[in-house]
Amino acid sequence: MKKIFILSAIACSSLLLPPLCIAQNKYVDSLKADLKVSRADTSTVIDYWLLSNYYFNKNSDSTLFYDNEAREAALKTKNDRYISGTLYHLGDFYANNVNFEKGLELYFEALKVWERMHDTDNMAYAWGRIGSIYDDLEDLDLAIYYEKKANTIDRKYIVKNPDWVIEMDNGIGYEYTLLNMPDSALPYFEESYNLINKQHKGFDTSEYTLTLWGLGKVNYQLGNFSIAMPYYKKSIECAGNNIVDDRFLDLAFSGMGELLKAMGNKDSAVAYYLKALKIERDPKFKLTDYRNLAELYQNSDEHLAFDYLMNEVKLRDSLYKANNKREVKNITLNEQERQNTIAEKQKQDSEQRKENIQYALIALGLILAIILFLLLSRSIIANERIIKLLGVLSLLIVFEFLNLVLHPFLQRITNNTPLLMLLALVSIAAILVPLHHRIEKWATTRLVEKNKQIRLASAKKTIEKLEHKKPET
Repeated sequence: MKKIFILSAIACSSLLLPPLCIAQNKYVDSLKADLKVSRADTSTVIDYWLLSNYYFNKNSDSTLFYDNEAREAALKTKNDRYISGTLYHLGDFYANNVNFEKGLELYFEALKVWERMHDTDNMAYAWGRIGSIYDDLEDLDLAIYYEKKANTIDRKYIVKNPDWVIEMDNGIGYEYTLLNMPDSALPYFEESYNLINKQHKGFDTSEYTLTLWGLGKVNYQLGNFSIAMPYYKKSIECAGNNIVDDRFLDLAFSGMGELLKAMGNKDSAVAYYLKALKIERDPKFKLTDYRNLAELYQNSDEHLAFDYLMNEVKLRDSLYKANNKREVKNITLNEQERQNTIAEKQKQDSEQRKENIQYALIALGLILAIILFLLLSRSIIANERIIKLLGVLSLLIVFEFLNLVLHPFLQRITNNTPLLMLLALVSIAAILVPLHHRIEKWATTRLVEKNKQIRLASAKKTIEKLEHKKPET
């Protein structure tokens, strides 16, 4: 599968690296010297991250060492933001080194922390990366499941940063093509294509290569060869023009080879497959190319066909022998069970919240009914203190009602940050209290006026009775 190189905002500390014109050795030495000072703060975590990023493509042992040191430093800070970031960073290391079991384990651990923080953005990063691992493990259903979860979050930023949606669309579309479900893949590649064309400039050309390949692949699977051909050509052209990042050029070559093979042009198909094999970075792409080359040479050169078939078998063994699929399956089942528990708890919380809202509405309705009865009754003289007491109770119930209704929304927009939640609730109270005072003043004035009218009516009746008795006397 295409690798989804998404790092969380925390893990992107490599952006803090100085320009390449600065001597890197001096920079690394300064970081190491800085770390000799004994301290347990977030700057220590960042220093270890920077060193890990520096060694990422140079020395895997050093990368792992500094990643582990960053994790230990983060644990000392007791800061969830940095703890989750180090877990995710370590997961990247193991996933990129084909230790999918350990990578998944660390991603799921980071996911737990982000769930506790209600940090949906970083949860989306993790879901996207988890989806890419399941794709590598050929569990396409789970890959699509997690990438769709990420895509749901990414769509919140579709205007601000459409690249995230484009990347997830391409990933999901790719997996549907592997499942030979072109009708399901087409909407994702079409959306990706439309989003890229709306940007006009600044889009990721490597992703555009994949989008064009996807539209070619979908039309190939639908039997529309004449439509697939220009998309494959554009895909090859797009990747070839990008001298900085020609990712997916190998996939574009393979797609063209597959199309030419289906059209009966065997020589050209072989030429494109061989071009793909020369530049391929993802071993999984080679599996398909070896298989197709073996089929192309089956009738013309059996010896060569056998060699390509054996290459496929050896590569498949090397890819999946090292992965303990049973352990991966156990991790997956445990995570699915945990997600089911979370979903059940969310459902119960939602139902409980609905019940509480109903109770609050019933209580508010009763109090308002009593207040209205006391205000409108023409025979009962009510005390102002009763109205004030009922007004305070109604204010508290209204506040609790709004808290119940708005709480999920406030959690989402504040990432459950206590200070922001408090400020939001104080803002609500700042609106309600003056409104309550105005209503209470109106109700009190109305009550006083009503009581006067009742007393006046009572006095008139008394006078009339007295006047009626005087003649008799």
